[in-house]
Amino acid sequence: MRTKNKVVLNFGLALLVGATLAGTALSPAVAASTPLPAVPNFQSAVPAAAAAGGFANRLSAWYQSDGVVYVGITHPTGHELAALRTKFGHNVQVFAEPQFSTMVKRTPIVHAPALVHRSGPAKPNLARTAVGAQSVSPATTTPGNYPPFIDSAPYWGGDRIVSTQGQYIVQCTVTGAYGNGAPTYMMTAGHCGPTGTVWDQGYYDGTNIQYSGTMGTDVNTSWGNNRIDGELLSGNSYGTYVWTGSNSALAVAGIGRVTPGSSICTDGSFTGHTCGATVASVNTCANINDNGTNFVVCGLDIANANVRVVQAGDSGGPVLTGETSTSTQIAGSISAGSSDGLQVLFTDSGRQSDVFGVTPAS
Repeated sequence: MRTKNKVVLNFGLALLVGATLAGTALSPAVAASTPLPAVPNFQSAVPAAAAAGGFANRLSAWYQSDGVVYVGITHPTGHELAALRTKFGHNVQVFAEPQFSTMVKRTPIVHAPALVHRSGPAKPNLARTAVGAQSVSPATTTPGNYPPFIDSAPYWGGDRIVSTQGQYIVQCTVTGAYGNGAPTYMMTAGHCGPTGTVWDQGYYDGTNIQYSGTMGTDVNTSWGNNRIDGELLSGNSYGTYVWTGSNSALAVAGIGRVTPGSSICTDGSFTGHTCGATVASVNTCANINDNGTNFVVCGLDIANANVRVVQAGDSGGPVLTGETSTSTQIAGSISAGSSDGLQVLFTDSGRQSDVFGVTPAS
């Protein structure tokens, strides 16, 4: 699912493999013109079929559209299609897909870090400093006493967060304020920490933790077991903006709905505000590696780009669409990505709303 054109090429590979193993596969044109009944429980049925076929460890991502099940596999050999057809019939397409990993940043603790309090700066004059979607390559982000590294309450989306968890210092990014009208919670990725984790707003400088205050405590977590990836923080005040630079931000104008072909920007606190990615699939499940363990996560959208749009530490950061010079919409939260950062998996904000009962506040 690198790009829309690459998907078509991958379908061609599936057709070639299908012709060798089991006759002619259902072509994308037929799938588009003649919708087939949805495959029930495809979220769990695909991993079960992969396990039965002996390639569960190479299962990457899967979704269905118009009754066709699309399955991404690392280093496909050809026998996978036959194994999947045993379960689903001929309505299967197989393509090559890399292994995905969470975009959390974990640093092993060698020496106990000190907590160094920093005062956050005053909020910028947004009428002068708001920017739109002109960023087309990853930003250079050096931690300092300015957003999104050091902020001041009410906290905004795109801020970096840090916590100590066991033998690791963990850094992630927050998506933005969520609530039923009022900004009651701050959203981030569910894999960043378990329920009860207390997050500071700030960053780890390699020796000490620089922080401005407590971002909040994780009060509701969803992650793995075919669930979405999300986490609600509560305990501070949150504003309805997202940072796009050290002195620039955009007002949140609600949920951004995306479909295949939609353009998005990512806004992780390590990569920065970066545009140019295109959505390739929606409502996807993926086998995501997190610190050496694979978790099945669903409700994901996948986007592809020609520049790095994600890296470790960006987990939970906002994925944005519909940007103007002063506002944007939150399409979801960064969850995972490819090792080269050219593919990003994000939890769709609509599915976050279904699970948590809150939407991006605006």
